[in-house]
Amino acid sequence: MGKQFKGPFSGFVGKTGGLVGRYVKGQFIITSVPMRSKKPPTQQQLDQRSKFALIVNFCSYISELINIGFAAHAVKLSAMNAAVAYNLDHAITGISPLFTLDYPHFSYSRGKLYNVSDVEVEALAGAKLKFTWTMSQNLVKLNNPSDQLSLLVYNPTKQQYVVLTHAALRSALTYTLQLPADFAPDDVYCYLALQSTDAIVSNSYYAGNLAVL
Repeated sequence: MGKQFKGPFSGFVGKTGGLVGRYVKGQFIITSVPMRSKKPPTQQQLDQRSKFALIVNFCSYISELINIGFAAHAVKLSAMNAAVAYNLDHAITGISPLFTLDYPHFSYSRGKLYNVSDVEVEALAGAKLKFTWTMSQNLVKLNNPSDQLSLLVYNPTKQQYVVLTHAALRSALTYTLQLPADFAPDDVYCYLALQSTDAIVSNSYYAGNLAVL
């Protein structure tokens, strides 16, 4: 049963007869109930579903980062949907039906803030990763020492994620991340991005993969 919230002339939420109502981004959207197709899906449709599931599964575990990194792209889509759409176009590799995530091209943040330079990641004993970077001396609005660094480390062997949204300041030039002890000796994939105090973000940066010690 559909429910109206603003009187008899407003939109509704739920199913009423052959119509389905949703409230999205401040608007009521009313569509017909979708008809179930009796045709078997084409290989192209199966491939697209496989790619979509791959991206959605990965992104669902890092929603905290995506809600920050794709907030500016959430105009008609949510930040998560914007991230999924971007990575469907840029971060899938492989040949049907064996698709995989293209880790170097995956992105959890897209924006115009200046990124850091000369990024390096070093594995230290005790399951630690030491991130180092440099910053431009040209201090402008899009390159401020107070910008906050976020980090993502993904362990595909264990399918686990380490996420930090405010790890360090841009001006710190280094940060040592403690990983779970059982991550050693697995390979991990590393990313970073920046956010300013007024919520402008950088593109996320793929910092490479390495074995945890």
